[in-house]
Amino acid sequence: MGGLTPPVLQLLLIITALPLPKVVSSCDDIPQCQTLSVQVSTSQIYISGLHDGFVLHNITDGDGKVIQVSDGSNNNTSLMSFGSGTQYVIQYGNSTTSCCRNVTTKPTTVKSLQISNVTSSSVSLTWSKPDEFKTSYSYRVQTNVSSSATMLYNTIVTSESATIMNLTPGETYTFLVYTRAADNNTESDPVSYTTCTVPGQVSSISMNKSVDFIGVTWTKPVGNVDNYTVSLTGAVTNTTQTSATQVTITGLLPGREYSVTVQTNSGSCSQIFAPVTEATYPSQPGKVTINTIGTNSLTLSWLEPVDLTGVDKSYNISYGNSSGTWTVTSTTTSVTLQDLTSGTNYTITVVTVGVRGYQSSAVTTSVYTKPMSAKSLQISNVTSSSVSVTWSKPDEYKTSYSYRVQTNVSSSATMLYNTIVTSESATLMDLTPGETYTFLVYTRAADNITESDPVSYTTCTDIMI
Repeated sequence: MGGLTPPVLQLLLIITALPLPKVVSSCDDIPQCQTLSVQVSTSQIYISGLHDGFVLHNITDGDGKVIQVSDGSNNNTSLMSFGSGTQYVIQYGNSTTSCCRNVTTKPTTVKSLQISNVTSSSVSLTWSKPDEFKTSYSYRVQTNVSSSATMLYNTIVTSESATIMNLTPGETYTFLVYTRAADNNTESDPVSYTTCTVPGQVSSISMNKSVDFIGVTWTKPVGNVDNYTVSLTGAVTNTTQTSATQVTITGLLPGREYSVTVQTNSGSCSQIFAPVTEATYPSQPGKVTINTIGTNSLTLSWLEPVDLTGVDKSYNISYGNSSGTWTVTSTTTSVTLQDLTSGTNYTITVVTVGVRGYQSSAVTTSVYTKPMSAKSLQISNVTSSSVSVTWSKPDEYKTSYSYRVQTNVSSSATMLYNTIVTSESATLMDLTPGETYTFLVYTRAADNITESDPVSYTTCTDIMI
Protein backbone atom coordinates (compact mmCIF):
# COMPACT_ATOMS: atom_id res chain seq x y z
CA MET A 1 0.00 0.00 0.00
CA GLY A 2 1.24 3.45 -0.81
CA GLY A 3 1.36 6.29 1.72
CA LEU A 4 -1.34 8.96 1.88
CA THR A 5 -0.66 12.04 -0.17
CA PRO A 6 -1.91 15.60 0.41
CA PRO A 7 -4.47 17.29 0.13
CA VAL A 8 -5.87 15.33 3.13
CA LEU A 9 -3.92 15.60 6.40
CA GLN A 10 -5.21 13.81 9.51
CA LEU A 11 -3.47 14.27 12.84
CA LEU A 12 -4.53 11.89 15.60
CA LEU A 13 -3.91 12.31 19.30
CA ILE A 14 -5.09 9.32 21.33
CA ILE A 15 -5.38 9.29 25.14
CA THR A 16 -7.64 6.46 26.31
CA ALA A 17 -9.44 3.49 24.91
CA LEU A 18 -12.68 5.55 24.88
CA PRO A 19 -11.84 8.83 23.14
CA LEU A 20 -14.27 11.73 23.66
CA PRO A 21 -14.23 14.97 21.61
CA LYS A 22 -13.19 17.85 23.83
CA VAL A 23 -12.77 20.96 21.70
CA VAL A 24 -12.80 23.86 24.12
CA SER A 25 -12.22 26.86 21.91
CA SER A 26 -10.54 28.04 18.75
CA CYS A 27 -7.83 30.66 18.68
CA ASP A 28 -8.82 31.69 15.19
CA ASP A 29 -12.10 32.19 13.36
CA ILE A 30 -10.56 31.54 9.93
CA PRO A 31 -12.70 28.84 8.24
CA GLN A 32 -9.63 26.75 7.30
CA CYS A 33 -8.78 26.52 11.00
CA GLN A 34 -12.19 25.15 11.92
CA THR A 35 -11.87 21.80 10.15
CA LEU A 36 -9.67 20.42 12.93
CA SER A 37 -11.32 17.70 15.10
CA VAL A 38 -9.83 16.87 18.50
CA GLN A 39 -10.43 13.95 20.88
CA VAL A 40 -8.72 13.45 24.23
CA SER A 41 -8.11 10.88 26.96
CA THR A 42 -6.22 11.21 30.24
CA SER A 43 -2.82 11.11 28.50
CA GLN A 44 -3.32 11.30 24.73
CA ILE A 45 -4.61 13.74 22.14
CA TYR A 46 -6.00 12.57 18.79
CA ILE A 47 -6.37 15.05 15.92
CA SER A 48 -8.08 14.68 12.55
CA GLY A 49 -9.48 16.88 9.83
CA LEU A 50 -6.57 19.27 9.16
CA HIS A 51 -7.30 21.52 6.19
CA ASP A 52 -5.54 20.68 2.92
CA GLY A 53 -1.91 21.80 3.09
CA PHE A 54 -1.96 22.36 6.87
CA VAL A 55 0.55 20.69 9.21
CA LEU A 56 0.90 20.40 12.96
CA HIS A 57 3.63 22.69 14.36
CA ASN A 58 3.78 22.04 18.11
CA ILE A 59 1.83 21.69 21.38
CA THR A 60 2.41 24.01 24.35
CA ASP A 61 1.13 24.01 27.92
CA GLY A 62 -0.70 26.82 29.67
CA ASP A 63 2.57 28.66 30.37
CA GLY A 64 3.59 28.59 26.68
CA LYS A 65 6.21 25.87 27.20
CA VAL A 66 6.57 23.61 24.16
CA ILE A 67 5.63 20.08 25.16
CA GLN A 68 5.91 18.33 21.78
CA VAL A 69 7.27 19.45 18.42
CA SER A 70 5.85 17.96 15.22
CA ASP A 71 8.03 16.86 12.34
CA GLY A 72 5.75 18.87 10.06
CA SER A 73 3.89 15.84 8.81
CA ASN A 74 0.42 16.41 7.50
CA ASN A 75 -0.43 12.72 7.90
CA ASN A 76 -1.90 11.02 10.97
CA THR A 77 -0.02 11.95 14.11
CA SER A 78 -0.34 10.43 17.58
CA LEU A 79 0.77 12.63 20.50
CA MET A 80 1.07 10.88 23.86
CA SER A 81 2.32 11.13 27.45
CA PHE A 82 0.36 14.22 28.46
CA GLY A 83 -0.72 14.99 32.02
CA SER A 84 -4.35 14.31 32.94
CA GLY A 85 -6.76 17.24 33.41
CA THR A 86 -4.31 19.70 31.85
CA GLN A 87 -4.90 22.41 29.26
CA TYR A 88 -2.71 22.47 26.11
CA VAL A 89 -2.56 24.64 22.96
CA ILE A 90 -2.21 22.96 19.55
CA GLN A 91 -0.38 25.12 16.96
CA TYR A 92 -1.00 24.29 13.28
CA GLY A 93 -1.36 25.88 9.86
CA ASN A 94 0.78 26.57 6.74
CA SER A 95 3.19 29.21 5.57
CA THR A 96 0.46 31.85 5.32
CA THR A 97 -2.10 30.84 7.96
CA SER A 98 -1.43 30.23 11.65
CA CYS A 99 -4.08 28.45 13.74
CA CYS A 100 -4.32 27.26 17.30
CA ARG A 101 -6.75 25.21 19.37
CA ASN A 102 -7.10 24.94 23.16
CA VAL A 103 -7.73 21.41 24.48
CA THR A 104 -7.80 19.81 27.94
CA THR A 105 -7.02 16.19 28.70
CA LYS A 106 -9.48 14.21 30.75
CA PRO A 107 -8.97 14.03 34.53
CA THR A 108 -8.72 10.61 36.17
CA THR A 109 -11.77 9.21 38.01
CA VAL A 110 -12.55 9.66 41.70
CA LYS A 111 -11.89 6.78 44.08
CA SER A 112 -13.79 5.05 46.90
CA LEU A 113 -17.28 6.40 46.17
CA GLN A 114 -19.66 5.50 48.99
CA ILE A 115 -22.91 6.49 50.69
CA SER A 116 -22.58 8.21 54.05
CA ASN A 117 -26.23 8.99 54.88
CA VAL A 118 -29.67 8.23 53.43
CA THR A 119 -33.07 9.72 54.34
CA SER A 120 -36.45 9.63 52.61
CA SER A 121 -35.55 12.73 50.58
CA SER A 122 -31.74 12.93 50.47
CA VAL A 123 -28.58 10.90 49.91
CA SER A 124 -25.11 11.97 51.05
CA LEU A 125 -22.09 10.78 49.05
CA THR A 126 -18.36 10.86 49.75
CA TRP A 127 -15.32 9.90 47.65
CA SER A 128 -11.54 10.24 47.52
CA LYS A 129 -9.54 12.52 45.24
CA PRO A 130 -8.47 11.14 41.88
CA ASP A 131 -4.86 10.44 40.98
CA GLU A 132 -2.97 13.50 39.71
CA PHE A 133 -5.48 15.69 41.59
CA LYS A 134 -5.37 19.42 40.94
CA THR A 135 -6.78 22.12 43.18
CA SER A 136 -8.57 23.60 40.17
CA TYR A 137 -10.75 20.49 39.89
CA SER A 138 -14.44 20.36 40.72
CA TYR A 139 -16.93 17.48 40.60
CA ARG A 140 -20.25 16.96 38.87
CA VAL A 141 -22.67 14.61 40.61
CA GLN A 142 -25.36 13.39 38.23
CA THR A 143 -28.51 11.90 39.77
CA ASN A 144 -30.43 9.44 37.58
CA VAL A 145 -33.74 7.70 38.26
CA SER A 146 -32.62 4.09 37.89
CA SER A 147 -35.88 2.66 36.56
CA SER A 148 -35.95 5.00 33.57
CA ALA A 149 -32.30 6.13 33.38
CA THR A 150 -33.69 9.66 33.41
CA MET A 151 -31.34 12.36 34.64
CA LEU A 152 -32.90 14.23 37.56
CA TYR A 153 -30.21 16.61 38.84
CA ASN A 154 -26.73 17.87 38.06
CA THR A 155 -24.89 19.05 41.19
CA ILE A 156 -21.50 20.83 41.05
CA VAL A 157 -19.25 20.69 44.15
CA THR A 158 -15.64 21.50 44.89
CA SER A 159 -15.10 19.13 47.83
CA GLU A 160 -15.18 15.32 47.95
CA SER A 161 -18.76 15.08 49.21
CA ALA A 162 -22.27 16.02 48.17
CA THR A 163 -25.76 15.78 49.62
CA ILE A 164 -28.45 15.36 46.98
CA MET A 165 -31.73 16.84 48.21
CA ASN A 166 -35.38 16.79 47.14
CA LEU A 167 -35.44 13.11 46.27
CA THR A 168 -38.54 10.95 46.28
CA PRO A 169 -39.06 8.45 49.12
CA GLY A 170 -38.72 4.83 48.07
CA GLU A 171 -37.12 5.56 44.67
CA THR A 172 -33.94 3.93 43.41
CA TYR A 173 -31.26 6.32 42.12
CA THR A 174 -27.91 5.95 40.40
CA PHE A 175 -25.36 8.62 41.33
CA LEU A 176 -22.50 9.25 38.87
CA VAL A 177 -19.52 11.34 40.01
CA TYR A 178 -17.35 13.01 37.36
CA THR A 179 -14.05 14.79 37.96
CA ARG A 180 -14.10 18.14 36.13
CA ALA A 181 -11.03 19.93 34.83
CA ALA A 182 -10.46 23.67 35.29
CA ASP A 183 -12.30 24.46 32.04
CA ASN A 184 -15.52 23.20 33.71
CA ASN A 185 -16.18 21.22 30.56
CA THR A 186 -13.72 18.34 30.30
CA GLU A 187 -14.71 15.46 32.60
CA SER A 188 -13.39 12.08 33.66
CA ASP A 189 -15.22 8.84 33.14
CA PRO A 190 -17.91 8.49 35.84
CA VAL A 191 -17.85 6.41 38.99
CA SER A 192 -21.35 5.31 40.00
CA TYR A 193 -23.29 4.08 43.02
CA THR A 194 -26.91 2.86 43.04
CA THR A 195 -29.11 3.02 46.13
CA CYS A 196 -32.66 3.87 47.13
CA THR A 197 -34.07 6.46 49.45
CA VAL A 198 -35.94 5.44 52.59
CA PRO A 199 -39.56 4.60 51.66
CA GLY A 200 -41.88 7.24 53.02
CA GLN A 201 -45.47 7.79 54.00
CA VAL A 202 -47.90 9.70 51.82
CA SER A 203 -47.63 13.47 51.95
CA SER A 204 -49.59 16.58 51.11
CA ILE A 205 -52.97 15.21 52.14
CA SER A 206 -55.71 17.57 51.07
CA MET A 207 -59.48 17.30 51.34
CA ASN A 208 -62.47 18.69 49.60
CA LYS A 209 -65.91 18.32 51.06
CA SER A 210 -69.58 18.68 50.38
CA VAL A 211 -72.77 18.03 52.31
CA ASP A 212 -72.52 14.24 52.05
CA PHE A 213 -68.99 13.35 50.96
CA ILE A 214 -65.32 14.03 51.69
CA GLY A 215 -62.71 13.69 48.93
CA VAL A 216 -59.14 12.88 50.00
CA THR A 217 -56.10 13.49 47.78
CA TRP A 218 -52.44 12.86 48.56
CA THR A 219 -48.98 12.72 46.99
CA LYS A 220 -47.80 9.21 46.16
CA PRO A 221 -44.44 7.99 47.49
CA VAL A 222 -42.50 6.88 44.41
CA GLY A 223 -41.49 3.24 44.53
CA ASN A 224 -43.18 -0.10 45.00
CA VAL A 225 -46.56 1.08 46.28
CA ASP A 226 -49.28 -1.53 45.83
CA ASN A 227 -52.28 0.38 47.20
CA TYR A 228 -53.57 2.66 49.92
CA THR A 229 -55.99 2.06 52.77
CA VAL A 230 -58.10 5.12 53.60
CA SER A 231 -59.99 4.93 56.91
CA LEU A 232 -62.67 7.39 58.04
CA THR A 233 -64.22 7.57 61.50
CA GLY A 234 -66.95 9.79 62.93
CA ALA A 235 -70.74 9.79 62.63
CA VAL A 236 -70.12 7.32 59.80
CA THR A 237 -67.19 4.86 59.54
CA ASN A 238 -65.67 3.73 56.25
CA THR A 239 -62.57 1.87 55.02
CA THR A 240 -61.61 2.07 51.35
CA GLN A 241 -58.69 0.46 49.51
CA THR A 242 -57.49 2.06 46.28
CA SER A 243 -54.47 2.10 43.97
CA ALA A 244 -55.15 5.72 43.01
CA THR A 245 -53.93 8.76 44.93
CA GLN A 246 -57.42 9.98 45.70
CA VAL A 247 -60.68 8.64 47.03
CA THR A 248 -64.15 10.05 47.55
CA ILE A 249 -66.03 8.75 50.58
CA THR A 250 -69.77 9.15 50.10
CA GLY A 251 -72.86 8.56 52.21
CA LEU A 252 -71.77 10.91 55.00
CA LEU A 253 -74.04 13.00 57.19
CA PRO A 254 -73.98 16.80 56.84
CA GLY A 255 -72.51 19.11 59.43
CA ARG A 256 -70.35 16.48 61.15
CA GLU A 257 -66.61 16.19 61.78
CA TYR A 258 -64.65 13.17 60.57
CA SER A 259 -61.09 11.84 61.03
CA VAL A 260 -59.19 10.37 58.04
CA THR A 261 -55.96 8.33 57.85
CA VAL A 262 -54.12 7.23 54.69
CA GLN A 263 -51.89 4.15 54.88
CA THR A 264 -49.38 3.22 52.15
CA ASN A 265 -49.17 -0.52 51.48
CA SER A 266 -46.24 -2.16 49.68
CA GLY A 267 -46.13 -5.90 50.07
CA SER A 268 -46.16 -6.58 53.80
CA CYS A 269 -44.91 -3.09 54.61
CA SER A 270 -46.99 -0.02 55.32
CA GLN A 271 -46.61 3.57 56.42
CA ILE A 272 -49.49 5.50 57.93
CA PHE A 273 -49.99 9.24 57.81
CA ALA A 274 -51.15 10.99 60.99
CA PRO A 275 -54.96 11.46 61.15
CA VAL A 276 -56.38 14.53 59.42
CA THR A 277 -59.77 15.91 60.44
CA GLU A 278 -62.36 17.53 58.24
CA ALA A 279 -66.09 18.22 58.36
CA THR A 280 -68.94 18.08 55.88
CA TYR A 281 -70.90 21.20 55.07
CA PRO A 282 -74.28 21.57 56.76
CA SER A 283 -77.36 21.20 54.59
CA GLN A 284 -79.14 24.39 53.58
CA PRO A 285 -82.30 25.64 55.28
CA GLY A 286 -85.66 24.69 53.79
CA LYS A 287 -87.94 27.09 51.95
CA VAL A 288 -88.09 30.63 53.36
CA THR A 289 -91.54 32.07 54.02
CA ILE A 290 -92.26 35.77 54.60
CA ASN A 291 -94.81 35.76 57.40
CA THR A 292 -95.46 39.46 58.00
CA ILE A 293 -94.46 42.61 56.13
CA GLY A 294 -94.42 45.96 57.87
CA THR A 295 -93.10 49.38 57.01
CA ASN A 296 -89.97 48.87 59.14
CA SER A 297 -89.92 45.15 59.93
CA LEU A 298 -90.19 41.73 58.32
CA THR A 299 -90.85 38.36 59.93
CA LEU A 300 -89.68 35.25 58.14
CA SER A 301 -89.29 31.56 58.86
CA TRP A 302 -87.80 28.50 57.15
CA LEU A 303 -87.83 24.74 57.35
CA GLU A 304 -85.20 22.82 59.33
CA PRO A 305 -82.25 21.59 57.21
CA VAL A 306 -82.25 17.92 56.18
CA ASP A 307 -80.38 15.47 58.47
CA LEU A 308 -79.45 18.14 61.03
CA THR A 309 -82.07 17.47 63.68
CA GLY A 310 -80.39 17.40 67.09
CA VAL A 311 -77.07 18.70 65.70
CA ASP A 312 -75.59 21.96 67.00
CA LYS A 313 -76.14 24.68 64.43
CA SER A 314 -77.26 28.24 63.97
CA TYR A 315 -78.39 30.42 61.09
CA ASN A 316 -76.96 33.57 59.57
CA ILE A 317 -79.61 35.81 58.05
CA SER A 318 -78.24 38.53 55.79
CA TYR A 319 -80.45 41.27 54.45
CA GLY A 320 -79.48 44.23 52.35
CA ASN A 321 -80.49 46.99 49.98
CA SER A 322 -78.64 49.59 47.97
CA SER A 323 -77.46 51.21 51.20
CA GLY A 324 -75.71 48.18 52.67
CA THR A 325 -75.99 44.67 54.06
CA TRP A 326 -76.58 43.51 57.60
CA THR A 327 -76.44 40.10 59.26
CA VAL A 328 -78.19 38.68 62.30
CA THR A 329 -77.90 35.23 63.85
CA SER A 330 -80.66 32.95 65.03
CA THR A 331 -80.66 29.57 66.75
CA THR A 332 -84.29 28.95 65.74
CA THR A 333 -85.95 28.70 62.34
CA SER A 334 -87.49 32.17 62.37
CA VAL A 335 -86.41 35.78 62.82
CA THR A 336 -87.85 39.30 62.80
CA LEU A 337 -85.79 41.92 61.01
CA GLN A 338 -86.12 45.34 62.62
CA ASP A 339 -85.29 48.97 61.82
CA LEU A 340 -85.93 48.62 58.11
CA THR A 341 -86.75 51.39 55.67
CA SER A 342 -90.28 51.54 54.29
CA GLY A 343 -90.98 50.78 50.64
CA THR A 344 -87.53 49.27 50.13
CA ASN A 345 -86.50 46.08 48.39
CA TYR A 346 -84.49 43.77 50.66
CA THR A 347 -82.60 40.70 49.45
CA ILE A 348 -82.57 38.12 52.22
CA THR A 349 -80.32 35.05 52.41
CA VAL A 350 -80.39 32.36 55.07
CA VAL A 351 -77.50 29.92 55.60
CA THR A 352 -76.97 27.14 58.08
CA VAL A 353 -73.81 27.43 60.22
CA GLY A 354 -72.49 24.06 61.36
CA VAL A 355 -69.35 22.56 62.91
CA ARG A 356 -66.11 24.52 62.32
CA GLY A 357 -68.23 27.47 61.31
CA TYR A 358 -68.80 25.91 57.89
CA GLN A 359 -71.77 27.45 56.10
CA SER A 360 -74.30 25.82 53.84
CA SER A 361 -75.34 27.11 50.46
CA ALA A 362 -77.79 30.00 50.80
CA VAL A 363 -81.53 30.13 50.42
CA THR A 364 -82.45 33.53 49.00
CA THR A 365 -85.61 35.57 48.68
CA SER A 366 -86.46 39.18 47.92
CA VAL A 367 -89.23 41.31 49.40
CA TYR A 368 -90.31 44.94 49.69
CA THR A 369 -91.29 46.50 52.96
CA LYS A 370 -94.59 48.36 52.97
CA PRO A 371 -94.49 52.02 51.94
CA MET A 372 -95.89 54.58 54.34
CA SER A 373 -99.48 55.70 53.76
CA ALA A 374 -100.30 58.84 51.81
CA LYS A 375 -101.16 61.88 53.91
CA SER A 376 -103.86 64.60 53.89
CA LEU A 377 -106.30 62.92 51.51
CA GLN A 378 -109.05 65.32 50.50
CA ILE A 379 -111.62 66.07 47.84
CA SER A 380 -110.77 68.97 45.54
CA ASN A 381 -113.76 68.91 43.18
CA VAL A 382 -117.06 67.04 42.93
CA THR A 383 -119.53 66.92 40.03
CA SER A 384 -122.45 64.65 39.29
CA SER A 385 -120.15 62.24 37.41
CA SER A 386 -116.69 62.83 38.78
CA VAL A 387 -114.68 63.36 41.94
CA SER A 388 -111.18 64.79 42.13
CA VAL A 389 -108.98 63.74 45.07
CA THR A 390 -105.59 64.99 46.20
CA TRP A 391 -103.12 63.94 48.88
CA SER A 392 -99.61 64.54 50.15
CA LYS A 393 -96.57 62.31 49.69
CA PRO A 394 -95.96 59.71 52.40
CA ASP A 395 -93.04 59.81 54.79
CA GLU A 396 -89.84 58.25 53.36
CA TYR A 397 -91.21 58.93 49.88
CA LYS A 398 -89.35 57.46 46.88
CA THR A 399 -89.53 58.63 43.28
CA SER A 400 -90.20 55.01 42.25
CA TYR A 401 -93.55 55.08 44.05
CA SER A 402 -96.93 55.11 42.35
CA TYR A 403 -100.44 55.19 43.78
CA ARG A 404 -103.49 53.02 43.36
CA VAL A 405 -106.80 54.78 43.83
CA GLN A 406 -109.59 52.29 44.43
CA THR A 407 -113.17 53.46 43.94
CA ASN A 408 -115.79 51.51 45.90
CA VAL A 409 -119.56 51.90 45.86
CA SER A 410 -120.09 52.52 49.54
CA SER A 411 -123.51 50.90 49.84
CA SER A 412 -122.33 47.53 48.58
CA ALA A 413 -118.57 47.80 49.17
CA THR A 414 -118.21 46.84 45.53
CA MET A 415 -115.02 47.92 43.85
CA LEU A 416 -115.83 49.94 40.78
CA TYR A 417 -112.44 51.15 39.51
CA ASN A 418 -108.70 50.79 40.11
CA THR A 419 -106.78 53.82 38.92
CA ILE A 420 -102.94 53.94 38.88
CA VAL A 421 -101.30 57.37 39.02
CA THR A 422 -97.79 58.61 39.66
CA SER A 423 -98.72 62.08 41.01
CA GLU A 424 -100.55 63.02 44.20
CA SER A 425 -103.94 63.56 42.56
CA ALA A 426 -106.58 61.71 40.57
CA THR A 427 -109.94 62.49 38.97
CA LEU A 428 -112.38 59.59 39.00
CA MET A 429 -114.77 59.75 36.04
CA ASP A 430 -118.00 58.07 34.89
CA LEU A 431 -119.58 58.07 38.32
CA THR A 432 -123.34 57.92 38.99
CA PRO A 433 -125.03 61.11 40.13
CA GLY A 434 -126.09 61.09 43.74
CA GLU A 435 -124.11 57.90 44.54
CA THR A 436 -121.91 57.61 47.61
CA TYR A 437 -118.36 56.42 46.97
CA THR A 438 -115.39 55.52 49.13
CA PHE A 439 -112.01 56.36 47.64
CA LEU A 440 -109.02 54.43 49.00
CA VAL A 441 -105.47 55.57 48.15
CA TYR A 442 -102.60 53.06 48.43
CA THR A 443 -98.92 53.94 48.10
CA ARG A 444 -97.25 51.35 45.86
CA ALA A 445 -93.60 50.28 46.04
CA ALA A 446 -91.42 49.91 42.94
CA ASP A 447 -92.48 46.27 42.48
CA ASN A 448 -96.05 47.51 41.81
CA ILE A 449 -97.25 44.83 44.22
CA THR A 450 -96.37 45.84 47.75
CA GLU A 451 -98.75 48.53 49.01
CA SER A 452 -99.19 50.65 52.07
CA ASP A 453 -102.22 50.56 54.29
CA PRO A 454 -104.91 52.66 52.56
CA VAL A 455 -106.18 56.09 53.48
CA SER A 456 -109.84 56.62 52.54
CA TYR A 457 -112.38 59.33 51.92
CA THR A 458 -116.13 58.87 51.46
CA THR A 459 -118.30 61.35 49.58
CA CYS A 460 -121.19 61.45 47.14
CA THR A 461 -121.54 62.85 43.66
CA ASP A 462 -123.87 65.71 42.97
CA ILE A 463 -127.49 65.07 42.11
CA MET A 464 -128.49 66.11 38.63
CA ILE A 465 -131.32 68.68 38.57
